[in-house]
Amino acid sequence: MSRSTAGEITVEQIHQVIDSFAELGVESVVLGGNEPIYAGSSDPKASLLPLIIDSLVAADIKPILITSGLTTRFLKMHFADKIPLLAAMVISLDSPNAEDHNANRGAPLFDIARQANCTSAEHGVPTLICVTPTRANFSVESLDGFIALSSEWGALLRMNTYKSAAGLDDPQAVSIEQYWTGFGHLVERCTTLVVDEPPLFPWFDRTAPPNCGRSSIRVGFPTVQGEIPITPCQYRPEFASHGYGGPMKSPAGRNRLCIDYLAYGNPPFTPASALVDSSPTADLFTDYLCTWVGQPR
Repeated sequence: MSRSTAGEITVEQIHQVIDSFAELGVESVVLGGNEPIYAGSSDPKASLLPLIIDSLVAADIKPILITSGLTTRFLKMHFADKIPLLAAMVISLDSPNAEDHNANRGAPLFDIARQANCTSAEHGVPTLICVTPTRANFSVESLDGFIALSSEWGALLRMNTYKSAAGLDDPQAVSIEQYWTGFGHLVERCTTLVVDEPPLFPWFDRTAPPNCGRSSIRVGFPTVQGEIPITPCQYRPEFASHGYGGPMKSPAGRNRLCIDYLAYGNPPFTPASALVDSSPTADLFTDYLCTWVGQPR
């Protein structure tokens, strides 16, 4: 669930949405967008997040939290009993370097993220470090920092590539060469657990199409009119700034599953060289946006 410029969610709406999830057979829900602790109120002590977590668990749906670390801090302060109910905690980082991360976020959040990881470990909740690869942070040097940090924190590493509707003209978008060099480095240094990135997908000897956007949905907070927006979990220009762009004709040797302006490069790895495994925690993120999840070797 994600926040937009909208009204506050109500208890009635929470039950309505979760009842719908149960009817649809939804297995897990990622609670994110801004900071989930502010659901229903700007006062963390009056947050509806504990109710959301309890209601999801009661419906046999796994709650997953994504946060900069702030929501975890407030949960620990006011609702510590809800932390063990989480199926996973995703901690968002822009850089493995504290100074760079804090500068990018405009606040001293790196230590808060580290504390969130410690809190999740104390409660036996698995963690993932989530990175949005951009031109600024997807260098080999930066990736080595993220891999080292994942090992230090005992966390999985998750990549959700920034893909702009403006394509390569967007100054934040990774270049084609940078994309393949970066993921080539990750594949070499990590065991791949989830690969729902369409350009990567054909290179992992998979026989089924990538799941991204096929059965996952994004549910926004209610608008001021009381409507609850629901969109497919695909990066497309008509849904969000993260959108597929570029030619609609596949490159030679590729197929429609990798139509993406980043697919026009040369992968530095082959299916045989990619070490692939599975993990119960990583499996929670199959069919969730365009994601790669790995574990440092």
